[in-house]
Amino acid sequence: MENLVGYVRRNTLVPIPDVPELATLNEDLMTWCESGRERHHRDWEKERANLRPLPPHSFRCSVTRIVRVNSYSLATYDRVRYSVPCRYVG
Repeated sequence: MENLVGYVRRNTLVPIPDVPELATLNEDLMTWCESGRERHHRDWEKERANLRPLPPHSFRCSVTRIVRVNSYSLATYDRVRYSVPCRYVG
């Protein structure tokens, strides 16, 4: 997703298209985008048929723990040191 502009440029504008006017280029680009959208939609429908349902309970994506911050402004959790603001020392 981060490089979508580059992807479109490489796949539609290299080599530089020979078109008589900008409106023709815009139509060609719109046609290319629509065909990609339709392809992605078909692929999604195939994948969705194979997905499992979501579990009935919610997923906890984080853990909250109270830790001590040492004099170097480092908090250790699960043998990993994390840098924190100095105001949390102690």
